[in-house]
Amino acid sequence: LMRKALLFDAETNIATMCVTYLSFNDFENGICENDDDFKERLKSNPLYDYASHHWGHHVRKGSTLIAEVNSFLEKNAQVEASSQALLNSEFYPDDSGYSQRFPRQMTGLHLAAYFGVEKHVYNFLESGLAANLKDSYGRTPLSWAAGNGHEAVVQLLLKQDAKVDAKDTEFGLTPLSWAAGNGHEAVVQQLLEKGAKVDAKDTEFGQTPLSWAAGNGHKAVVQQLLKQDAEVDAKDTELGRTPLSWAAGNGHKAVVQQLLEKGAKVDAKDTEFGQTPLSWAAGSGHEAVLKLLLEKGAEVDAKDTTYSRTPLSWASWKGHEAVVKQLLEKDAEVDAKTTHGQTPLSWAAGNGHVVVVKLLLEKGAEVDTKDTTYGRTPLSWAAGNGHKAVAQQLLEQGAEVDAKDTYSQMPLSWAAGNGHVAVVQLLLEKDAEVDAKDTYSRMPLSWAARNGHEAVVQQLLENGAEVDAKDTYSQTPLSWAAENGHEAVVQLLLKQGAEVDAKDTYGRTPLSRAAGNWAAGNGHKAIVQLLLEQGAEVHAKDTEISQTPLS
Repeated sequence: LMRKALLFDAETNIATMCVTYLSFNDFENGICENDDDFKERLKSNPLYDYASHHWGHHVRKGSTLIAEVNSFLEKNAQVEASSQALLNSEFYPDDSGYSQRFPRQMTGLHLAAYFGVEKHVYNFLESGLAANLKDSYGRTPLSWAAGNGHEAVVQLLLKQDAKVDAKDTEFGLTPLSWAAGNGHEAVVQQLLEKGAKVDAKDTEFGQTPLSWAAGNGHKAVVQQLLKQDAEVDAKDTELGRTPLSWAAGNGHKAVVQQLLEKGAKVDAKDTEFGQTPLSWAAGSGHEAVLKLLLEKGAEVDAKDTTYSRTPLSWASWKGHEAVVKQLLEKDAEVDAKTTHGQTPLSWAAGNGHVVVVKLLLEKGAEVDTKDTTYGRTPLSWAAGNGHKAVAQQLLEQGAEVDAKDTYSQMPLSWAAGNGHVAVVQLLLEKDAEVDAKDTYSRMPLSWAARNGHEAVVQQLLENGAEVDAKDTYSQTPLSWAAENGHEAVVQLLLKQGAEVDAKDTYGRTPLSRAAGNWAAGNGHKAIVQLLLEQGAEVHAKDTEISQTPLS
């Protein structure tokens, strides 16, 4: 008993120190009006953040009513100032204007309810303060107490006729939604017994308390709401997702089981994307939930309505190996195409998921399938994104090394243009055509030079790439590098004997293009100097408007 008393006294002492600190005259000006002032307040008062966040917890654990708490809670300016620190400092630290994102008009009653300090809530109510007082977000003391699970304060406020279904103005959530979403079973029971609307939808997302509880995995609360005949398939208004969709997408197997036993539709599609619960679970990698849904008869190849993507497509894109394996074991269509013609293999290859690619290939996925938008193969996607191991896998399975897309770009061209040295080397070793031209007659060297990838330019030149190859507009790799300000590439091409005065269709030379960008303030002075040192013709006129590099 002595030990408990000492602990209570310690909590009381800390609580007293916290509220005394928060009551200082330094804070009598109330809230800080901008981020800089707020940051300075926290910096100059190192205990302020802690005191704002924890005073109430120490009060609850203490043994006596603390006069200093009442004194603090009656100082409106100090209460609002501490509310500013409490409600935003840890949520928006890098976002401009973060210090202003918190509810104004927070009273001592709101703050006492937030922390669940029953005795002080009682004092405010006894003094005649309205139980339904709202802050600037429209939240009542009941809303704060319910959201934080403070049963005694909720009971006290309900006895004072606090409105049980009062919606805040920020999100339109009722106290029941706040309590359900945060898993406060006892408070949910209190509110339901007081007649709270079990299916009240918030105004921001259109979610019911069941939807919030299911999405956050609060099994006991879900059970309570279902016993009160909460609508099991209620769709929210923002995305049209059911509680099952939210639970499945967030991996809450026990809740998924509950909802299915209550008759939730296993293949209910949302209205925003047309995804089923199985699709959401697959895309998020929730293996156990996926297994359960499949056992309950979920359609393995259900396509969403936005892009016609199957659960296998979603899982392959995200690289969820175990989920992909499960779906394939259930005979999911391995080459199912999306609206844009991409297969699961295409998604997996483009995102570098080696194991998933292996699983799909072992199941017979078509190695050279092309999407319908760009005409790119899985190898093209893997090469363009720099995934060497995947490119190796595909090539070993017979992928066409020089497969052309809609614009006649080959995997080598994509890899070169994006500067992926290892992939370029692999493709060259597999006899990729070094000077293959695309629709615009650009070769891999042109793409690498244009984008400033010096190492790739070196590789291609060492493998016999034509240094002065011209595209449809007669621009050479040197012209592209000069125009885009890639000094090292310009230097490399010149060392390899690139023609310094090669003219394009408009009669413009590399010097002309570099000088034009320098004049425009794009910093190509060093390149102009390089070209001049190599004897570039300073008076060469273009054929369009007869301009010279000096014009």
